[in-house]
Amino acid sequence: MTEQEKHILHYSFLALGLSVLSVFFVLFRFDTRAQLILAALGSLYYVLWGIIHHALEKRLNRLTIFEYILFGALVFLLIFSVLSL
Repeated sequence: MTEQEKHILHYSFLALGLSVLSVFFVLFRFDTRAQLILAALGSLYYVLWGIIHHALEKRLNRLTIFEYILFGALVFLLIFSVLSL
């Protein structure tokens, strides 16, 4: 498998996972608690995907882990603040 095919496969998993979570987010549009749980799961999925992706690429370091955790937390907090209005 070439490097380009590996990248396509990795990003396909990310897109598929986040797409499924987005569909459920819309399906539960009237249940704020379920949406918060889905937002947390989506953020966790993104963080874990990023860490696994960089580990497979042998480019994982503390800064990369911190970046994914920080961005995942930021997105979750933004969704949390919007849903709390």
